[in-house]
Amino acid sequence: MTSLDGNAIAEVERLVQSGETVIVPGPEPRGVYYLRHPNGELERHRAELDESGATLRDLESLTLALTDGLKAGTALMVYVDDAQVVFAQENADGTHRWVTALPLPTHPAFALVSTWVKPTLIPQKELVRLLRTQLSPYVDATVIPTFSTLNFTDNREGASSVAPMQHALDRRIVQRVNAANGQDVPESILLTPPVYDIPEDRDEEYEVKVYVEFDHDEKKFVLQVVHDDLRRARERAVSRVIAALRAHAGPNLPVLYGKPN
Repeated sequence: MTSLDGNAIAEVERLVQSGETVIVPGPEPRGVYYLRHPNGELERHRAELDESGATLRDLESLTLALTDGLKAGTALMVYVDDAQVVFAQENADGTHRWVTALPLPTHPAFALVSTWVKPTLIPQKELVRLLRTQLSPYVDATVIPTFSTLNFTDNREGASSVAPMQHALDRRIVQRVNAANGQDVPESILLTPPVYDIPEDRDEEYEVKVYVEFDHDEKKFVLQVVHDDLRRARERAVSRVIAALRAHAGPNLPVLYGKPN
């Protein structure tokens, strides 16, 4: 049997220590490790939380996740902003955090109307097509035949009023149209599209007014949506989501308007 003197044993220990600088001890929680310095001292460190999660498609599924999280004691916080809902959870010893997300995609009809924030030129046929297809569930039924039966003359008699960057609808032409079909040409269209394309919001109505004018030079309608109507509609939709989650979660789980960093 070979015997080693004290100097040899110290050298072996030094080589072992320098070769294994990261130590993961057994009793510590997951994510805790130690760094061994050349002098043999250990420095405790904690790794970043392991984050994972899931993406849901409806509010009902998210409320089920809230229920499970509250029962398990892992529910931490719910964040709601204009684009998504994030449900954050964390285990008891704080070594694992995960999130469950519910995207809030904009409904196609609301997205279409939102593009009319700036004055938008649309030919009569295209406007009628939009009213009959994408916007038909969200507009009064009398509006569609009104726009589909209009016959505008090219009579330029009289002075048309002029607004900045666009021509207003000529009153004499309006009178000729009224005589032709017996209906007034609306100066605005009231639409009631849903804001979010999730099952719980598709049947909700949010009023949005679109002003209608006619450009005689381009022979097209000029559409412009009221910006404040868009903002109020989205605020109402977000408030509905927050109210539903707060009612389900109760006082033990904060539901905040914002998003996690």
